[in-house]
Amino acid sequence: QAKQILVEIEQAGAHAMASMRQLVETLRTGESPVEVSMNAQADLDDIARSIRESGIEANLAVGAFPDALAPTIVRLTREAVTNVRRHGLNATVIDIVVSADDTALYWSVSDNGRPTAHNPNPGYGLVGMRERVESLRGQFQAGHDGERWTVSANFPMRPTQ
Repeated sequence: QAKQILVEIEQAGAHAMASMRQLVETLRTGESPVEVSMNAQADLDDIARSIRESGIEANLAVGAFPDALAPTIVRLTREAVTNVRRHGLNATVIDIVVSADDTALYWSVSDNGRPTAHNPNPGYGLVGMRERVESLRGQFQAGHDGERWTVSANFPMRPTQ
C-alpha cells in the first residue's frame, strides 16, 4: 500500500510540475490565463476588493493613464499582489498607485509585510514583471526598505528617439 501511495504522490508531483511549466511559459510569453477586461479601473477595483475580502487593507489610487498600458498595469498589479500574499509575512496593508504626467506613467504596489527568508528557487514572478516592463522601455524596481516591500515601474509616455 505504501508503494502505491508513493506512486500516486510521484504522479501528482509530475502533474503539478507540468502545470507549473505551462503557467510559467504562458506568463513568459505575455499571454495571461486570466483575462483583462477593457476597463482597467474595474479590473483594479476587483483586485482591491479581493485584497479586502482576504482581510488585508487595500488602498487604491489610480489616475488617468493611456489605454495602451492598461493590460500591462493590470497584469503587473495581479502579479505583485500575488507575491504579497505568498511572501509578505503579516502584511496588513497593500497600496496600489498608478499616476501619470506628460513624461511618464508611474505604477507601484507596496505592502507592510516582512519579507520571507531568502528563497533559493524564487520562480519567475519578478523576472517576468521586469521583462514585461523593460519590453515597453520602462524601468523596474523591487525591494524592501526596512518598512515596506515595493514593486514599481516607470514607463515613458513618448518613445525615446
